[in-house]
Amino acid sequence: TAGPIMYCRVGKRTGRRCNVPWKIVSDCPLVRKNPAERRCPIVMESSDTVIQRTRRNILVVDDDELMRRTLQRLLMLQRHYDVRCLADGALVMDEIRQWRPHLIVLDTRMTGKDGLTVCREIRQDARLDEIRIIVLSGALDQDLEHVVLAAGADAYFEKPFDSQALLSAIRNLVFPDNPDRPPATAE
Repeated sequence: TAGPIMYCRVGKRTGRRCNVPWKIVSDCPLVRKNPAERRCPIVMESSDTVIQRTRRNILVVDDDELMRRTLQRLLMLQRHYDVRCLADGALVMDEIRQWRPHLIVLDTRMTGKDGLTVCREIRQDARLDEIRIIVLSGALDQDLEHVVLAAGADAYFEKPFDSQALLSAIRNLVFPDNPDRPPATAE
């Protein structure tokens, strides 16, 4: 046998793909055009690598254990996210430095540091600009959304929130304009 099927990806410019056995690079369309080329000029990836490459780290920070578990289960069901949870806002900066999440879901009111303070701290550090932030709040304050977005959050949801709307916002924030963006997973 030729081995597992690998995904031969041209790149963002052309977006073309070809599926060829990874040991038979001569079957690659680009190699066929240029016989002098002995190796496939395209990045070769196994399907496991593609799945791993599209996984995103999400940090959930909420002092309510039920909310942490609910969000963790909701995100883990999507199969595209690695999720860690914290109960205290004071621990977030250490976890960011250690784990480098792609997105953080923060509650506004927590023990230690509140979500707005954490959000501001993240936005003040230029090295953390790529981290997306979603803030959740159970407070019934109409001006809170403006305060949260001004603090640097990318999105705001009031509790109770629509889980599909939250998942859609997360997907849009962590996979923007990405050809490998995973489809929405039906529940």
